[in-house]
Amino acid sequence: MENLTSFTAIDFETANPSPTSACSVALVRVENNKVIDSFTTLLRPSPFVFSHWNVEVHGITEEMCKEAPAFNDIWPKINHWLDNQILVAHNMPFDKNVLHNLLDSFRIEATIKDYLCSLYLSKVNMPGLPNYKLPTVYKTLFGNDINHHNALADALACAEIVLTISGDWDPPNFERMVPALYDNPAKIRTTRYGKVKLKSLYPEEQFKAFKELIGTSFTFTGEIENLSRQSAAQFIINHGGNVNESVTNTTTHLVVADLDKFDFDFKPFTSKLKKAIELNDGGKNITIISGAKFLELIWTIERENPTK
Repeated sequence: MENLTSFTAIDFETANPSPTSACSVALVRVENNKVIDSFTTLLRPSPFVFSHWNVEVHGITEEMCKEAPAFNDIWPKINHWLDNQILVAHNMPFDKNVLHNLLDSFRIEATIKDYLCSLYLSKVNMPGLPNYKLPTVYKTLFGNDINHHNALADALACAEIVLTISGDWDPPNFERMVPALYDNPAKIRTTRYGKVKLKSLYPEEQFKAFKELIGTSFTFTGEIENLSRQSAAQFIINHGGNVNESVTNTTTHLVVADLDKFDFDFKPFTSKLKKAIELNDGGKNITIISGAKFLELIWTIERENPTK
């Protein structure tokens, strides 16, 4: 029986660390083993703030997106490629996070049938590569370079990778192949990327001279809305600060994600918040801020350094 593969490859580019800040999206539709259509557009991100390092990566600027549609404006054009479909992306946790935050932000109801990460698929099927970045995997399979971080080029490359690898997969049914890669069904599946390994994070090359947060040491508790822990930690490290798992004598800032909603009379303290308060009572000066205030800090640093 012939293996007829159908899915939608998706790729987002974002304007800043917030997953609602998609400034470009591309979709590539595959039906019965063939790419049949594609769609791409710039988007108006929310918040409308363009991080200099995001712009350096993908080249999309504030000026280019001033008249771009919002995600909900394009939803009627793309919903049939997303709703009740299998989605594939290279580093799916990133694109899935952006998509879900956009759907929530605009109160759009959609049911994604399942997700497949071509990065993980490549790791399973192509052991021994120096890395599993999209350009590396694509060049290994096809011998060609891609216009990386162009959303349409990346989505098309992702689709071609999945088609090539899935052609040799056992079992030969694509819809069974997707959950076969993972331990659990989609509804209860957790990411395979695990906790952020802080010791593995270093300043990205273009930020090594940036020192806005030098002398600071941040610790986080809770999940900041619209910002992953890794993105938050990378921002601090890029700008000269440190990030630690625990509150210690060297901690200068504790970010409590939902501090704005905290009822200090009734809500039990997290262990990190309790430790920070104890240290402050003993004479330390740990600044305790909410996730929203941390996002304001990011935007302030970005606005004060527009040419970086």
